Amino acid sequence: MIATVTITALTERGVQCLVQGDDLPFWLPRTGKGAEWLSPPEVDRTLQVRLAPWLAQKHRQLRGLASQSSLRLYQPAAELGPAANIEGSLPTMAYDNNMTGVLFKNDKREHDRQPLYKGHCEINGQKMWISAWVKKSERTGEVFMSLAFKPADEQREQPAPQQRQSNSYAEAAGRSEPRQGGGSFGRDRDEPVPF
Repeated sequence: MIATVTITALTERGVQCLVQGDDLPFWLPRTGKGAEWLSPPEVDRTLQVRLAPWLAQKHRQLRGLASQSSLRLYQPAAELGPAANIEGSLPTMAYDNNMTGVLFKNDKREHDRQPLYKGHCEINGQKMWISAWVKKSERTGEVFMSLAFKPADEQREQPAPQQRQSNSYAEAAGRSEPRQGGGSFGRDRDEPVPF
């Protein structure tokens, strides 16, 4: 997309812009990261900038300009498909999560062996769990992240039910189970304690 913007301020990394008909300024990157200026940005000049679609969608001021002349598509109509024939429309594409993921700080961490970060990703269409630990190289001292991936559809192994431990006193007395109300020394449980 190519947008026509008026520059209101510059920093080393960013360009503050306005679009015609909107008085709310927004920032675009000065170099790279989705913005390519067709001429060097200068304050109080109206310039054109080529924007990645994700960056144009990020700013409210640019989203509604598709039907106006200040924003036009620079992709060939053949790449856009049938939506290119409808005036003022942008093609919609399904979002592809493949080869992407997220990590979150593990708030439920109880000991050092548990991951510091946990998350999920999709690799070649398969959903995976991610575990990440922050480590330090013993050789170089450099800090790095160690990652482990596990298929999300894999069920966590349930611990085997514990077998009941035998009661050696009951076995010695010839009983398989301890006496009900054990520890009462022959008194009924409802009787008051004599002290």
